[in-house]
Amino acid sequence: MILETLKSKFLLHKKDESKKKIILDKITGSFTPGRLTAILGPSGSGKTSLLNLLSGRISSGNVEGNIWLNGRKADSGSLGPVSRFISQDDVMMSTMTVREVIEMAIKFRVDGITPEEITRRADDAINTLELEKCQNTLIGDTITKGISGGERKRTSIAMEMATDSSILFLDEPTSGLDMYTSILVVKLLRFISRSGQTVVSVIHQPPSEIFKLFDDVVLLSEGKIIYFGPQEELLGYFSRLGFQSPNNTNPADFVFTDVLNLNEAELEKMKVENFPGSKADYKLLKINDLAESWKVSEHYNVIKERVDNPILDPLNELNFTSSVSPSRQFFLLCDRAVKDTFRNELVLKARLTQSIAMSLIMGIVFYKSNTKSTSTVIQLPVQIMCPLIFSAISYPMVGYRGEFTKFLIHAAAMILLSLTSFSLGIFASAYFDDLSVALAALPLFLIIPMIFSGFLVNSGDTMAWIGWLQWVSPIKYAFTIVATNQLRGYKINGVDVGDASLISLNLGPFSILASFGFLALYFTIFTVLGYLGLENFSRRSSLKYSRQSTKNQKTVLLGSPDNSERMNL
Repeated sequence: MILETLKSKFLLHKKDESKKKIILDKITGSFTPGRLTAILGPSGSGKTSLLNLLSGRISSGNVEGNIWLNGRKADSGSLGPVSRFISQDDVMMSTMTVREVIEMAIKFRVDGITPEEITRRADDAINTLELEKCQNTLIGDTITKGISGGERKRTSIAMEMATDSSILFLDEPTSGLDMYTSILVVKLLRFISRSGQTVVSVIHQPPSEIFKLFDDVVLLSEGKIIYFGPQEELLGYFSRLGFQSPNNTNPADFVFTDVLNLNEAELEKMKVENFPGSKADYKLLKINDLAESWKVSEHYNVIKERVDNPILDPLNELNFTSSVSPSRQFFLLCDRAVKDTFRNELVLKARLTQSIAMSLIMGIVFYKSNTKSTSTVIQLPVQIMCPLIFSAISYPMVGYRGEFTKFLIHAAAMILLSLTSFSLGIFASAYFDDLSVALAALPLFLIIPMIFSGFLVNSGDTMAWIGWLQWVSPIKYAFTIVATNQLRGYKINGVDVGDASLISLNLGPFSILASFGFLALYFTIFTVLGYLGLENFSRRSSLKYSRQSTKNQKTVLLGSPDNSERMNL
């Protein structure tokens, strides 16, 4: 994998391109298969930005230059099939077992794989990551007891390992873990790299026991490379620059405290020289000197030779083109959603209890109301939680007409309205990045259709210039179906009051079939728009994650201004 003259810009002010800061500058290095590499550096040094750049998580629209995978030009789209990124936060479905999430990762990312191969890959990952004892245990969450933090981290690694990718990127894999578990995780990463994978991990000031497990170290400061080479040669390199490490000192601690920061001797020298600037300015001069020293070192020459003369070995064409079809992904997600619904007992019981309780309450309030007044028959509130259960209980208790076909029509209307409301919620929330904003805006998408549904206010009583809003209300069509289903041809003491009631409610224009058609149309529209919104939200989230450190610092990521420098991975 080769990085060639990459440049990414992020402006502090859209109208002022001069206000920008370099967070990665002229990065040259070599990541090779079979070795475990650590990216180290203080906060704001560009570690996460470099990892995002390598993994293709920074938008190509903001990056100039090329990425090459074994001689083939690549971008974020082609990096996906051959690399995997494990974020600091382990996001997994709490109601699935360890084995299930690993197998789901394989099914979702590897096309044309047989069930036997899925099982074999999952077994290999489980055995390698030492997850045999918890493979049938639920992931769990803050409410449901599940696997431990270390097991969660190993499961995340197993999910990516099982897809048989060539490159593995990790963002602080030991974060939040105890010492024993952290050492175990890094040892497993080292073992994975020995199988021929390229494993690159950002890690923040590791203890010596973990530091010595890495094969190579990339040391960053102020967006510049201070050292890039074998871990065991790091202290010797800085010793030749005049930085002597005390005995029995953690190399990472020594680098962070003595090399990347000003020591007492340097502070004294700053006073003697009457340096006109601040400590930060003096420290920046030191970092620049260290970066220049790196560029004339033997380690740099070795890497430059690899970059200038890479071994070109084109990857399998299928690695760049094969992917699971959208229809297959949709089926897998539906299957997972069904399992999640029935396994989440707390939520399932709450929803069923609410549906039963509401239907009983409505049934008691409107019990046999058809013998008392026709007006109450058409005032059933459209508030549905499990519509089929709701209809099955409330329909006979309210005293609706007893024909089974009319019950089926009623239940179908409730189900379709529930689905439409759900898709409307997805559509509304998918276009907001912030949950609180989405929750604040969602009532607007519900109140307007409710007001103009004809249920709360007779649509014939509204002003003409806003009366058209009733036809864009899905609830209007569901209300029309329910009312027409019960009132069409309804008589009391031989008097046909049903049709008159429909006319008085302005529900006459559409038949039941037409109302079903419009309701289904709205469901389809909201579903498609919701899907497109989620696709857009996914892209925005990925870009937001890749820019997170840049936005927090209000900086700009820049590479070399020419085409002379490359990075071979």
